[in-house]
Amino acid sequence: EKHDSLIKHRIKFDRESFQKEEMEEKVEELTFETCYLEYLKEKKFNKKGLLWQMDAMRYPLKMIGSLSVQSITKAHLEKIKEDMLDMPVKPVSVRCRLSVLRTVLRWCAQKNWRGPVDFPKLPPAHYEKFIPPTPEELGLIMQWASPHIVRVIILGAQCGARVG
Repeated sequence: EKHDSLIKHRIKFDRESFQKEEMEEKVEELTFETCYLEYLKEKKFNKKGLLWQMDAMRYPLKMIGSLSVQSITKAHLEKIKEDMLDMPVKPVSVRCRLSVLRTVLRWCAQKNWRGPVDFPKLPPAHYEKFIPPTPEELGLIMQWASPHIVRVIILGAQCGARVG
């Protein structure tokens, strides 16, 4: 969080510190973290988008941030994928976060900072399906609910509010 805060401060008040210093000559020295900062600078995300981006890239930056962008291999990416799937988040979240990593690596390839990306297959996007309560179940719920909660139950049932 401290590191994220420092980066946000630099983005807001000291953009010049991210200036490209002879990037073409120092491609072999470019770390993944440096490339990611250049990516954020070019894309100019709004505050909410920037927070989402940085959250998605927290673990990949921890694992490969200090590596040269050219030295990142499929084995590194597979390890990140496996580790993220072992975290207490849903596979759909892992898929979204890995897609950000894939996008950044493809962007680096477009800039000729690395070769083409051989990215592992993303985990499937299996969303949980919730079965809505039956009319009988709704009746029982409303029978025991407080009067001010009954309104919420009726609105949710009639408007198709989603769980969560």
